[in-house]
Amino acid sequence: MKKLLGIVVLGLLFVNPAHSKVGKGDLQMSPGVLKHFIEYLRNEYAKTFMISNDGKFATYSICDAKMCTGKSIFKQCKNESGKKCYIFSQRKKQKKIIRWNNVDYIFPSEQWYYNEMVKSEFLKGSNKGVKKEISDNDIIDILNKFGFISGNLALQQTETETRTSTTLTKKKVEKKTTTSNISPKLKLIEDMYKSGALTKEEYEEAKNRALK
Repeated sequence: MKKLLGIVVLGLLFVNPAHSKVGKGDLQMSPGVLKHFIEYLRNEYAKTFMISNDGKFATYSICDAKMCTGKSIFKQCKNESGKKCYIFSQRKKQKKIIRWNNVDYIFPSEQWYYNEMVKSEFLKGSNKGVKKEISDNDIIDILNKFGFISGNLALQQTETETRTSTTLTKKKVEKKTTTSNISPKLKLIEDMYKSGALTKEEYEEAKNRALK
């Protein structure tokens, strides 16, 4: 009996508790969790990404080479989401790996080195978690491929980025056009003021009208 008990105890000692908490089954990330996962991937010090089984809440730990900061992310995820939480992704040997359903997809990473002189609570990522040339859309495509986000969400994210890029470009063009139209007027008004053709009050009034 004692021998059997000893075998059971040894078996428990060698079981990897983290491995037993790796998620399995169908999972659909919410837009907020998707954004959080992209942030996790781009932070080289982020280690374990936990997600609730409904895909609506996630959190991750920040760790240096040896130590992690903060309370247990298992408890944090469960307490804040009110759901069961499991490991979705982990950092192993400086690489981020999707663990859910034993996918074991490895994201290509940049070369970086742990700064063991800095305490874990002060660690800040520098976008070396994954290769910088891997875009958000590339990450979305990978998650879509493995079924962790729906095709509609992937399309929505792409369209949002496209619209944002187009809007920013349009604003730059409008600003450039407006500036180019106003600049000659302002120069003329300034030249007239310098030549004495306008008083200071007239100059200020004319400049304000040109800027409207």
